[in-house]
Amino acid sequence: MRVAGMNTDKKIMGFFSNILNLDQTRKAIKQYNTRIEENGWCLRVLERKVNQKFIGLGSLAPTGYLTLNNEVEVSWRLAKDYWRQRYGIEAAHRAVNFSFYELNSGKVATLTAVVNSSP
Repeated sequence: MRVAGMNTDKKIMGFFSNILNLDQTRKAIKQYNTRIEENGWCLRVLERKVNQKFIGLGSLAPTGYLTLNNEVEVSWRLAKDYWRQRYGIEAAHRAVNFSFYELNSGKVATLTAVVNSSP
């Protein structure tokens, strides 16, 4: 499972609150799929257009765990091979546009760790 491999990678998940094991990843994917069925959106697999290779997860996520009001979170998590190639920025732009123009959201949010920076 490509997502599970990414979720157990300490370098990738070093910017998140915890590393997810296989069972936790399966549970998270079920939650994403349920949200997609209910709302039409949530985190989705990201693939390169030219070869359909898995590069990570991205899109919008509900902010139920944040102290935000009716906002959605722009989120992405990329496999290390795809860092610093602008895929995160592309995913964020598409998610923001979807949020504003398709969902008519008034606000979006995103979170990051201070140590998560590009040279």
